[in-house]
Amino acid sequence: MDHFSRGTGKRAAALALCLLACSAVGAADTAATAEAGNLLANPGFEQYDKGLPVGWSLFVQPHEGASGTLDRNGKAVQGRNAILLSTETPYETDPFNNWSQNVVQDFNGKIIVLKGAIRTDNATQAALWVQCWRKDPWSMLASTGSGTAFPMAGTKDWTRVEVRMKAPRGTDYVTVRCVLSGTGKAWFDDLSMTTEAAPAPVAALSLPSPPPAALPPAQPQAAHPETADTLMPALDANTATLSSLMGLLSGDTEGPDLTPRLKMPLPPVRPVAPPRASPMPKRADVPPAQNNSMQELVNANRMLMESYQALRETNAELAEQVKAQQKEIDSLRRQQRQGRGTSRPAPKAPPPVEAPEPPAAAPEPEPEAEPEAAPEQPAPPLVPSTTENSR
Repeated sequence: MDHFSRGTGKRAAALALCLLACSAVGAADTAATAEAGNLLANPGFEQYDKGLPVGWSLFVQPHEGASGTLDRNGKAVQGRNAILLSTETPYETDPFNNWSQNVVQDFNGKIIVLKGAIRTDNATQAALWVQCWRKDPWSMLASTGSGTAFPMAGTKDWTRVEVRMKAPRGTDYVTVRCVLSGTGKAWFDDLSMTTEAAPAPVAALSLPSPPPAALPPAQPQAAHPETADTLMPALDANTATLSSLMGLLSGDTEGPDLTPRLKMPLPPVRPVAPPRASPMPKRADVPPAQNNSMQELVNANRMLMESYQALRETNAELAEQVKAQQKEIDSLRRQQRQGRGTSRPAPKAPPPVEAPEPPAAAPEPEPEAEPEAAPEQPAPPLVPSTTENSR
């Protein structure tokens, strides 16, 4: 009896553990299904209130023949209902009439996947939009639509479309829109919105850098005292000649005579003696570094001789120019001495300029003779005299 009870107790305990494990697994499956489920409310538009789908907002700019309704004629993809947008005549500026729903979720760094079905009747364009918004400050961070990958224009039967977009950092909520652009009719049904984890960035492969190649040790190059002794006096003489020439060109006519400098002989060019004839060693006996050093030495010597030859030619040209300048200076000095020794006659004064005689004055007109005055006659009396009355 005790053995039976002990066995029964053990079996009951095992059964309880199994039920607990199954319930835990079921809870985990339910949580996973909720996380991977549809984030949209009423995605099939089967729930409605007063003729409008629950959880959805309608925007239609007032215009003749423009409307948004819930179509319940049973021609939906799943269920009975579908939302409809209709525009008969075009707007001056397209307002993009749409049905919309806001979804508040942690979308930061996740990929948003929006799917749905669209049917059109002579429509300009119909599409699904996804917009990521930030609350403070209120602004739209990103937006995309299905019109590029799945163009729905003209008249088409139910077609599945999809939008994928990675939500930028700082996204507070996402707006889903069913949009009709232009004119025509468009139906939308069976929407779903899910999120996926963004793929981890691929780390750049770092390949080990190859070790640096070992360079042969630098071979010391022998100095050439003969070449240096030959060039230095020529360089000094050329520098002095150039300085004197610059002084002459600047107007210093009383400067020192350059004749002694011009008479200085230039050092002769010493040809490079050919190497003595010696038996050529075997190729294996001559290291490559020594061959390179000898070749570089020969090239440097040749370039040095060419530079020295060019310097001699330049020095000769400068000497000719200095000689011409010296001759011109001597000529100017002689003219200056001759001008000081002889007195030049004073220039004659110019003859005085006679002032022109003033023009003769015009004769004044003679005054006209005044007419002679007539003899005065006695004025007749105003009253007749008494004598005349007596007469």
